[in-house]
Amino acid sequence: MNHIQGKLIHEGKAKRIFTCENPERVLIEFKNDATAFNAKKRSEIEGKGRLNCKISAALFELLESNRISTHFLGLHSETFMIADKINVIPLEVVIRNIATGSLCRETPIRQGTILNPPLLDLYYKDDKLGDPILTEGRLKLLDLISTSQIKEIEGITRNVNKILKEYFDSLDLLLVDF
Repeated sequence: MNHIQGKLIHEGKAKRIFTCENPERVLIEFKNDATAFNAKKRSEIEGKGRLNCKISAALFELLESNRISTHFLGLHSETFMIADKINVIPLEVVIRNIATGSLCRETPIRQGTILNPPLLDLYYKDDKLGDPILTEGRLKLLDLISTSQIKEIEGITRNVNKILKEYFDSLDLLLVDF
């Protein structure tokens, strides 16, 4: 099925989201942009969008084959995928298998510490605010999701982590966090 790219709905650091002729679907373009420190550092890497699109598609297919529902429907081209249109909650879910980065800067936990069980953190997704970490109280105050949805997110995230960790282990790659 040919999906015709429509108007730009959203542009982030790594992707652009476009409408398409089916109002229930979107086209996601993977950009060549590379950013760090909440986009304070920017660069462009030729072929990055194509590679990220291909890797993302493979990981979505892996999750789907393990009965994890995703919004992914298929590839449209080398840098575009077709996905179900969704409502995005401004919530960033991070699961950490090994301590590094901000966890080590913000706590006395030593770099490289294996986290067993993996640590799950929730952040309010807003670059202007610096994506602040959300406590249980802050989640209730913001009323973004219910207590049952928090439990569901945690269960799905831990299941995804298990699947991806096993997959990356089979490739001799270390899944630090995502």
